[in-house]
Amino acid sequence: MDRSAGLTFILTLLLMGCKSFPDTGVGATDVAISYIEARKDFASALGGAVAEEQGQVYRLVAILGPQYPIGSALDPANPADVVTDACLLPEPPLVSWVAFPAITSSRNVALDASLPGLLGRAASYLSDLGVDLGAQSSVSWRMEDVAQRLSPQAVFQEEISTGTCLEQTAGHDILFVRGIVHAKETFTSTSGFNAGAATSATGPGLRVNVDQSGGFRVEDTAAIPRFHIVTLKPADGVAGRTVGGPELVAPPSEVLERLARLR
Repeated sequence: MDRSAGLTFILTLLLMGCKSFPDTGVGATDVAISYIEARKDFASALGGAVAEEQGQVYRLVAILGPQYPIGSALDPANPADVVTDACLLPEPPLVSWVAFPAITSSRNVALDASLPGLLGRAASYLSDLGVDLGAQSSVSWRMEDVAQRLSPQAVFQEEISTGTCLEQTAGHDILFVRGIVHAKETFTSTSGFNAGAATSATGPGLRVNVDQSGGFRVEDTAAIPRFHIVTLKPADGVAGRTVGGPELVAPPSEVLERLARLR
Protein backbone atom coordinates (compact mmCIF):
# COMPACT_ATOMS: atom_id res chain seq x y z
CA MET A 1 0.00 0.00 0.00
CA ASP A 2 1.56 3.31 -1.08
CA ARG A 3 1.27 6.58 0.82
CA SER A 4 -1.84 7.74 -1.05
CA ALA A 5 -3.53 4.42 -0.31
CA GLY A 6 -2.54 4.83 3.32
CA LEU A 7 -4.18 8.25 3.43
CA THR A 8 -7.32 6.80 1.89
CA PHE A 9 -7.33 4.07 4.52
CA ILE A 10 -7.08 6.54 7.36
CA LEU A 11 -9.80 8.78 5.98
CA THR A 12 -12.04 5.74 5.62
CA LEU A 13 -11.15 4.67 9.16
CA LEU A 14 -12.06 8.07 10.53
CA LEU A 15 -15.38 8.23 8.75
CA MET A 16 -16.29 4.68 9.70
CA GLY A 17 -15.17 5.28 13.26
CA CYS A 18 -17.53 8.23 13.46
CA LYS A 19 -20.35 6.05 12.19
CA SER A 20 -19.74 3.00 14.37
CA PHE A 21 -18.91 4.60 17.72
CA PRO A 22 -21.93 5.12 19.99
CA ASP A 23 -23.12 8.73 19.80
CA THR A 24 -24.22 9.39 23.36
CA GLY A 25 -23.41 13.08 23.60
CA VAL A 26 -23.00 14.61 27.04
CA GLY A 27 -25.97 15.67 29.07
CA ALA A 28 -27.63 15.43 32.45
CA THR A 29 -29.53 12.27 31.48
CA ASP A 30 -26.51 10.36 30.11
CA VAL A 31 -25.60 7.21 31.99
CA ALA A 32 -21.95 7.37 32.99
CA ILE A 33 -19.84 4.40 31.95
CA SER A 34 -16.42 3.36 33.22
CA TYR A 35 -13.27 4.83 31.71
CA ILE A 36 -12.12 1.34 30.73
CA GLU A 37 -15.42 0.66 28.97
CA ALA A 38 -15.19 3.96 27.07
CA ARG A 39 -11.68 3.10 25.87
CA LYS A 40 -12.80 -0.38 24.82
CA ASP A 41 -15.69 1.11 22.84
CA PHE A 42 -13.29 3.47 21.10
CA ALA A 43 -10.85 0.65 20.28
CA SER A 44 -13.71 -1.50 19.02
CA ALA A 45 -14.92 1.25 16.68
CA LEU A 46 -11.45 1.88 15.29
CA GLY A 47 -10.68 -1.83 15.15
CA GLY A 48 -13.83 -2.46 13.15
CA ALA A 49 -12.76 0.20 10.66
CA VAL A 50 -9.28 -1.31 10.39
CA ALA A 51 -10.73 -4.77 9.80
CA GLU A 52 -13.17 -3.43 7.20
CA GLU A 53 -10.47 -1.65 5.22
CA GLN A 54 -7.37 -3.79 5.76
CA GLY A 55 -8.95 -7.20 6.26
CA GLN A 56 -10.44 -9.10 9.15
CA VAL A 57 -7.02 -10.21 10.41
CA TYR A 58 -6.18 -6.93 12.21
CA ARG A 59 -7.22 -5.81 15.68
CA LEU A 60 -6.49 -2.85 17.95
CA VAL A 61 -5.35 -3.20 21.55
CA ALA A 62 -4.80 -0.37 24.01
CA ILE A 63 -1.24 0.54 25.00
CA LEU A 64 -1.35 0.54 28.79
CA GLY A 65 2.16 -0.77 29.32
CA PRO A 66 5.14 -1.11 26.96
CA GLN A 67 4.90 0.34 23.48
CA TYR A 68 6.28 -2.17 20.99
CA PRO A 69 7.84 -0.87 17.77
CA ILE A 70 6.36 -1.76 14.40
CA GLY A 71 7.45 -5.21 13.30
CA SER A 72 7.66 -6.55 16.85
CA ALA A 73 7.21 -10.32 16.97
CA LEU A 74 5.60 -11.32 20.26
CA ASP A 75 4.66 -14.63 21.84
CA PRO A 76 0.83 -14.57 21.95
CA ALA A 77 0.86 -16.81 25.04
CA ASN A 78 3.09 -14.28 26.81
CA PRO A 79 3.23 -10.95 24.93
CA ALA A 80 5.92 -9.67 27.27
CA ASP A 81 8.23 -12.13 25.50
CA VAL A 82 9.72 -10.69 22.30
CA VAL A 83 10.49 -13.70 20.10
CA THR A 84 12.93 -11.86 17.85
CA ASP A 85 13.88 -8.35 16.79
CA ALA A 86 14.72 -9.55 13.27
CA CYS A 87 11.31 -8.41 11.96
CA LEU A 88 11.50 -4.77 13.08
CA LEU A 89 10.62 -2.27 10.35
CA PRO A 90 11.57 1.37 9.71
CA GLU A 91 9.13 3.68 11.48
CA PRO A 92 6.53 4.97 8.99
CA PRO A 93 5.56 8.67 9.08
CA LEU A 94 2.82 9.80 11.43
CA VAL A 95 -0.21 10.64 9.27
CA SER A 96 -2.79 12.95 10.83
CA TRP A 97 -5.94 14.64 9.58
CA VAL A 98 -6.12 18.08 11.14
CA ALA A 99 -8.96 19.16 8.87
CA PHE A 100 -11.28 16.41 10.09
CA PRO A 101 -13.40 16.53 13.26
CA ALA A 102 -12.78 14.29 16.25
CA ILE A 103 -13.52 10.65 15.47
CA THR A 104 -16.11 10.26 18.23
CA SER A 105 -18.64 12.12 20.25
CA SER A 106 -17.83 12.59 23.92
CA ARG A 107 -18.63 9.88 26.46
CA ASN A 108 -19.84 10.47 29.99
CA VAL A 109 -17.25 8.71 32.15
CA ALA A 110 -17.78 7.95 35.84
CA LEU A 111 -15.08 8.95 38.31
CA ASP A 112 -14.11 6.81 41.26
CA ALA A 113 -11.16 6.50 43.62
CA SER A 114 -8.95 5.29 40.76
CA LEU A 115 -8.71 8.27 38.41
CA PRO A 116 -7.67 7.89 34.75
CA GLY A 117 -3.95 8.55 34.44
CA LEU A 118 -4.21 11.97 32.79
CA LEU A 119 -6.74 13.23 35.33
CA GLY A 120 -4.68 11.88 38.21
CA ARG A 121 -1.63 13.80 37.01
CA ALA A 122 -3.74 16.93 36.55
CA ALA A 123 -5.45 16.80 39.96
CA SER A 124 -2.97 19.08 41.75
CA TYR A 125 -3.11 21.66 38.94
CA LEU A 126 -6.92 21.63 39.05
CA SER A 127 -6.82 22.04 42.82
CA ASP A 128 -4.52 25.06 42.51
CA LEU A 129 -7.12 26.57 40.15
CA GLY A 130 -9.99 25.89 42.56
CA VAL A 131 -11.40 22.63 41.21
CA ASP A 132 -11.93 19.65 43.53
CA LEU A 133 -12.04 16.48 41.44
CA GLY A 134 -13.38 14.61 44.44
CA ALA A 135 -16.63 16.56 44.06
CA GLN A 136 -17.05 15.40 40.44
CA SER A 137 -19.08 12.23 39.82
CA SER A 138 -18.35 12.11 36.10
CA VAL A 139 -16.58 13.92 33.26
CA SER A 140 -16.87 14.12 29.50
CA TRP A 141 -14.14 12.06 27.77
CA ARG A 142 -13.02 11.82 24.17
CA MET A 143 -10.07 11.08 21.89
CA GLU A 144 -8.99 13.73 19.38
CA ASP A 145 -6.26 14.31 16.77
CA VAL A 146 -6.26 10.65 15.73
CA ALA A 147 -3.28 9.64 13.58
CA GLN A 148 -1.30 6.51 12.86
CA ARG A 149 1.97 4.96 11.87
CA LEU A 150 1.19 1.98 9.64
CA SER A 151 3.70 -0.16 7.78
CA PRO A 152 2.65 -0.50 4.11
CA GLN A 153 1.10 -3.89 3.43
CA ALA A 154 3.72 -4.89 0.85
CA VAL A 155 6.61 -3.94 3.13
CA PHE A 156 5.10 -5.74 6.12
CA GLN A 157 4.34 -8.93 4.16
CA GLU A 158 7.81 -8.98 2.61
CA GLU A 159 9.52 -8.60 5.98
CA ILE A 160 7.65 -11.40 7.75
CA SER A 161 7.95 -13.75 4.75
CA THR A 162 11.68 -13.71 4.14
CA GLY A 163 15.16 -13.83 5.62
CA THR A 164 16.04 -13.98 9.30
CA CYS A 165 12.55 -12.91 10.38
CA LEU A 166 10.99 -15.93 8.67
CA GLU A 167 13.70 -18.27 9.98
CA GLN A 168 13.22 -17.19 13.58
CA THR A 169 9.41 -17.18 13.54
CA ALA A 170 8.70 -20.31 11.45
CA GLY A 171 6.84 -22.96 13.38
CA HIS A 172 5.70 -20.54 16.10
CA ASP A 173 2.50 -18.62 16.75
CA ILE A 174 3.55 -14.97 16.41
CA LEU A 175 1.67 -11.80 17.34
CA PHE A 176 2.94 -9.11 14.97
CA VAL A 177 2.64 -5.34 15.46
CA ARG A 178 1.93 -3.70 12.09
CA GLY A 179 1.05 -0.19 13.26
CA ILE A 180 0.42 2.24 16.10
CA VAL A 181 -2.52 4.63 16.52
CA HIS A 182 -1.89 7.98 18.21
CA ALA A 183 -4.52 10.21 19.79
CA LYS A 184 -4.93 13.06 22.26
CA GLU A 185 -7.11 12.40 25.29
CA THR A 186 -9.33 15.12 26.75
CA PHE A 187 -11.54 15.38 29.84
CA THR A 188 -14.10 18.18 30.22
CA SER A 189 -16.44 18.97 33.11
CA THR A 190 -19.98 17.79 32.39
CA SER A 191 -21.28 21.18 33.60
CA GLY A 192 -19.71 22.77 30.54
CA PHE A 193 -16.57 24.77 29.86
CA ASN A 194 -16.10 28.32 28.57
CA ALA A 195 -12.77 28.43 26.75
CA GLY A 196 -13.06 32.20 26.30
CA ALA A 197 -12.89 32.89 30.03
CA ALA A 198 -10.38 30.33 31.25
CA THR A 199 -7.20 30.28 33.32
CA SER A 200 -4.64 27.70 32.27
CA ALA A 201 -1.76 25.72 33.71
CA THR A 202 0.61 23.24 32.12
CA GLY A 203 2.51 20.25 33.39
CA PRO A 204 4.60 17.51 31.81
CA GLY A 205 2.61 16.45 28.75
CA LEU A 206 -0.66 17.99 29.90
CA ARG A 207 -2.65 21.23 29.81
CA VAL A 208 -5.33 22.31 32.30
CA ASN A 209 -7.91 25.07 31.73
CA VAL A 210 -10.50 26.27 34.28
CA ASP A 211 -13.18 28.87 33.59
CA GLN A 212 -14.71 31.38 36.02
CA SER A 213 -17.62 29.09 36.94
CA GLY A 214 -15.39 26.11 37.75
CA GLY A 215 -15.79 24.33 34.42
CA PHE A 216 -12.57 22.68 33.29
CA ARG A 217 -10.80 20.93 30.45
CA VAL A 218 -7.76 18.65 30.81
CA GLU A 219 -5.89 17.43 27.75
CA ASP A 220 -2.68 15.91 26.49
CA THR A 221 -0.47 18.54 24.89
CA ALA A 222 -0.02 16.25 21.86
CA ALA A 223 -1.31 13.00 20.42
CA ILE A 224 0.58 10.05 21.91
CA PRO A 225 0.63 6.28 21.16
CA ARG A 226 -2.68 4.76 22.26
CA PHE A 227 -3.20 1.48 20.41
CA HIS A 228 -1.18 -1.25 18.71
CA ILE A 229 -2.51 -2.61 15.40
CA VAL A 230 -1.80 -6.33 15.61
CA THR A 231 -2.29 -9.58 13.71
CA LEU A 232 -1.50 -13.24 14.40
CA LYS A 233 0.57 -15.65 12.31
CA PRO A 234 -0.30 -19.23 13.29
CA ALA A 235 2.51 -21.74 13.65
CA ASP A 236 1.06 -23.78 10.77
CA GLY A 237 0.50 -20.71 8.60
CA VAL A 238 3.04 -21.76 5.97
CA ALA A 239 0.63 -24.42 4.70
CA GLY A 240 -2.07 -21.80 4.26
CA ARG A 241 -0.03 -19.05 2.64
CA THR A 242 -1.96 -16.12 1.23
CA VAL A 243 -0.91 -14.01 -1.72
CA GLY A 244 2.12 -11.95 -0.76
CA GLY A 245 2.92 -13.65 2.54
CA PRO A 246 2.05 -16.19 5.21
CA GLU A 247 -1.45 -16.79 6.48
CA LEU A 248 -2.56 -14.23 9.05
CA VAL A 249 -5.59 -14.44 11.34
CA ALA A 250 -7.33 -12.15 13.80
CA PRO A 251 -5.85 -12.54 17.29
CA PRO A 252 -8.42 -14.03 19.69
CA SER A 253 -9.72 -11.84 22.49
CA GLU A 254 -7.71 -13.64 25.16
CA VAL A 255 -4.48 -12.75 23.35
CA LEU A 256 -5.49 -9.09 23.09
CA GLU A 257 -6.37 -9.08 26.78
CA ARG A 258 -2.94 -10.47 27.70
CA LEU A 259 -1.25 -7.70 25.73
CA ALA A 260 -3.51 -5.01 27.24
CA ARG A 261 -2.73 -6.22 30.78
CA LEU A 262 1.01 -5.62 30.42
CA ARG A 263 2.26 -2.81 32.65
